[in-house]
Amino acid sequence: ELLSTFDEYLWIGGMPDVMNEYLDMESTVNVIERQHIQKQMLLYGMEHEAGEKTNYKCLQLYSTIDEQLNKPNQKFQFNLIRKGITYQMYKDAIDFLVHHNMLYRLDCLGKEEQQFKLYYPDFSLNVSARNNELTPVERHIRLQNYVLQTFLEKKYLCKFWEAKSQATVDFVLQNNNEK
Repeated sequence: ELLSTFDEYLWIGGMPDVMNEYLDMESTVNVIERQHIQKQMLLYGMEHEAGEKTNYKCLQLYSTIDEQLNKPNQKFQFNLIRKGITYQMYKDAIDFLVHHNMLYRLDCLGKEEQQFKLYYPDFSLNVSARNNELTPVERHIRLQNYVLQTFLEKKYLCKFWEAKSQATVDFVLQNNNEK
């Protein structure tokens, strides 16, 4: 019963508007619609904060996050935006989205700055799931996002680790007493 409730929470997420809709309706009928509305509200806020050039790049980045998270190698790949894009071209947009808590950035431990993953500020914004049943891949992605949210709320410095793309550790926490 507890696992079933947790799966339902992974489906609904933690955004207050979505939770209230679920509690008011006592149903998940409108959950996907509310999740889309929350995503659109984030994008609307971004449009009014960023300059025109940064906003365009942010929209391009944001439009690929579901696809980025749903692939086996979740490291951010700029070629999913379009061919020829580089980190330096989009660094300002990534920094803007992270600084304004529209995305969370998880860097690779001991690697160059260009190896990172991006996550939503709430795991329910990954709206690749189309009904209230999560596939094992979708469940794993939402669990990763949930764990990252939890660590970041506790102010833990998180990274991920990878060895030649063959072995990975999703989260490595740095001791806050060490610099």
